[in-house]
Amino acid sequence: MAFLAGIVGIVSLTEARGSALLGVFLSVTTIPAASGMAVSLAFADWHHAWGSLVQLLLNVAVLVPARGSGPQA
Repeated sequence: MAFLAGIVGIVSLTEARGSALLGVFLSVTTIPAASGMAVSLAFADWHHAWGSLVQLLLNVAVLVPARGSGPQA
């Protein structure tokens, strides 16, 4: 997944499409943590579910300020 996200990121940079790059960053940072939490909850593994939730919240907390610091179109 990270390899494909890297390819999409390179293409979006060369094509000057910042919104596509933002979508890549959102996908790469949120999907693994959210799916990890879902699987942990399905198996009642509360410790790992909590860790995945913390990771998801941390990723979102870092993405929000990073979104506003990019170049303005």
